[in-house]
Amino acid sequence: MLQARLKRLSEKHVPKQAEAFSAEDLAKFFKETKNEGEFLQMKLACGFGFYGGMRAPSEVTYLLFDDITRYDSGDLKVRSN
Repeated sequence: MLQARLKRLSEKHVPKQAEAFSAEDLAKFFKETKNEGEFLQMKLACGFGFYGGMRAPSEVTYLLFDDITRYDSGDLKVRSN
C-alpha cells in the first residue's frame, strides 16, 4: 500500500536540473577575481572540478595552502603529495 502510494506520488515528480556554469562564466571568474585567500581556493576547486579532479577520493580534499606556490609571474604550482 505504501509502495503504491509512493509510486503514484513519484510519477508526478518533475526533477529539477541544476544550472551549470558555461566555459565563459568560468573564464570570467578566473580572470576577474583575486588570486588570494578564499578566491584562490575557489579557483583551484573550480579548476580541479572542470578537469575531472573532483572524483572521490578527491585531491581537493587534501589540498592545503602550503601545497600552493605562487610565483612573481602569477603562475601557480600545486605540489602533489
